[in-house]
Formats: sequence, C-alpha cells, structure tokens
Amino acid sequence: MLLLAIGPVLAAALFWAFIMWWKWATLFAAVDSLLKTLPYVERFIDRLVIYGFSVVPGVLALWVLIALFIPLTLVCALGFISVVGMPLMLKHVAARDFATLEARRGGSLAGSLGNSVGALVKFIVLALLTFPIWFIPLFGWLVLPMLLGRLNTLVLRYDALAEHASTEELKRLCGERNRSWGWLGFGGALLNIVPFFWFFSTTLTGLAFIHYGLNALASERGNALKELT
Repeated sequence: MLLLAIGPVLAAALFWAFIMWWKWATLFAAVDSLLKTLPYVERFIDRLVIYGFSVVPGVLALWVLIALFIPLTLVCALGFISVVGMPLMLKHVAARDFATLEARRGGSLAGSLGNSVGALVKFIVLALLTFPIWFIPLFGWLVLPMLLGRLNTLVLRYDALAEHASTEELKRLCGERNRSWGWLGFGGALLNIVPFFWFFSTTLTGLAFIHYGLNALASERGNALKELT
C-alpha cells in the first residue's frame, strides 16, 4: 500500500522531469513564443526589458514550465490510480469495512477508461481556456486546484462505485449534484500544495472517494430496504 501511495506520483514526476530535461530547449522556446502571443504578457515583458530587466522573459518561461510540470505529473498519476490503484484499494477497503455490501458490478474497465478519457478531455479544454489567468495573483492561483479537483471528482467517483453499485445506482450516484463529491476532489487537489503530502495526494484522494462512495451506496440501500419494510 505504501508503494501504491508513493509510486504513481514519483514515477510520473520522474517521467516528466526526464521529458523536460530531454526537450528543454524546444519546450522553453515554445513557451516563450506562446507567452509572446498573449498581448498583455507581451506588453508587460517589453516594458520590463525597456527598464533593464531583460532576464524576466526567461524567468517567466521557466516559471510556466514549472507550473505545467505539476498538473502533468498529477494527471498521469491520477490515470494510473484510476486504472490500477482504485481496484486494489477498493478490494482492500471493501473487505475490511464493507464486507456485507453486495457487489453488483455496474461499472467496468472499459467504462472506467471511457470516463477517465472524457474527464481528461474536459480538463484539457478548460486548462487551455483558463491558462492566461493562471498567473494572476491569488485568483489565478485557485484556478488550477479547481480544475484538478474537478478532474478528481469526474474520474474517482465512478471508480469508487463501479464494483459495488448496479448500473442504475452508478448513474444515479454519479449524476447527482452532490457537493460532497466536489469538495472531496477539491480537497485532494489542495493536498498537492502541502509539503510531503504531495506524494500521497492522489492515493489519499482515491481512498477518500472509496470510503465516501461506499458509505453513500450502503446508506441508499439501507433507506430503500426500510421503505420496503
């Protein structure tokens, strides 16, 4: 379990660190060109250069690459947890805390993959649309955690319920506008900015979704049984 907690984020971080080291010049040039296409950024850089701060464009491009490194790492780690980690954690938690909860297997591996891909596409679109405001102090710094939190929610709530919920239960519980799902996802995203917890954030978030999802499912079935009796 410790390897599952640390492994995905560490492996993803090493992978993207290698990619950035290997293609550093290309990536740096691409980011620098991208920043110059944003009118307000270009004017800001030009003004700084006029006043003698010629090093600023390079520092800004470096900052952007560092900012991109974090979501790339976490998205890769989330993908691994979704496909490999969640079934293992779900089996462990269900056997220990939800042994009497019937597994109706309304989800599937294909469904999980399709759900994850759809969530990732939404994340990429929103990330591209909001990228220019990531660098606005305070407000902009909340955008990425909100996007990662939404990605956590869309991916992990399906995986948490796929084994035990029926098809109808899965659609209903995943389709509900339950704010608790969103807060769990956002809380998991905020763990990424806490020292040390960064390496465990994806796994801890997955465990939180499993416990909450199985509790919600057990509660729903309990209420349905009471109504019948």
